[in-house]
Amino acid sequence: MIKEMNMRFFTILLAVIIIISACTRKENTLTSAFSPDRKLEVLFSLDSENSPNYEVFFKGKLLIQKSKLGIALKNNQQHFLKGLNIESLRYDSINENYTMLSGKRKNIVNKANIITLSFANSKNKNLDIIFRIYNDGIAWNYNLFNEDIDTIDIEVSTFCLDQK
Repeated sequence: MIKEMNMRFFTILLAVIIIISACTRKENTLTSAFSPDRKLEVLFSLDSENSPNYEVFFKGKLLIQKSKLGIALKNNQQHFLKGLNIESLRYDSINENYTMLSGKRKNIVNKANIITLSFANSKNKNLDIIFRIYNDGIAWNYNLFNEDIDTIDIEVSTFCLDQK
């Protein structure tokens, strides 16, 4: 009898924990990527509106708080601000040397890890957000797959520096 009550209590408690965690979860972490020396980490997520976000950590410490990504085209032809579905993730790296004609340094090393996040919007139009994660910083760009692109009207890319 006591064993049955303990089992029933445990089952109910587990169900309550699962329901609470499902209800309070406001974002969906997609993946993370590191710099070649693994000191910088970029964490990618979708928020409750399926809008893409990123965070940056340096040696495990928050450097850039959750910040938005996204663009919209002129006259609201298409937008990639919310309601996005992740289509694929691709990882790559680059390690190349080149020579500058002028500048502080002549020989340059371009070494980074690359992650491409491919999204589709509600109209099934595609957007890639390509991040390069270097040992000393990050860079990203948007790649649209549409011949009808006229003008980018809105870009919501932000970087919210941690105030601590």
